[in-house]
Amino acid sequence: MLLAHGLREAAALAVAEPLKPELLIVDYHLDQSGDGADCIDALRQAYGMALPAVIVTADRSEAVRARALARGLMVLHKPVKPAALRSLLMRLLATRQAAE
Repeated sequence: MLLAHGLREAAALAVAEPLKPELLIVDYHLDQSGDGADCIDALRQAYGMALPAVIVTADRSEAVRARALARGLMVLHKPVKPAALRSLLMRLLATRQAAE
């Protein structure tokens, strides 16, 4: 597991870390570096692959949901229930493995 606190830190990890992640879990509201959807776009580009990704947010507005869905991102609302997160992650990983 890799942890970054914003887009710059995540981009630096993408360059420095030889292992590619299996999926991304990104908060929608990031500190001073765009939003989670922008971060996912940048990481997908950095890794050269369409990584499965989940946006986590307390913002339940239709604009946030539409922005995420337009990029093919799943959305989980805070507070995140562990069972919901586990189920979604299992589904995303199974879909990715089936595509390989």
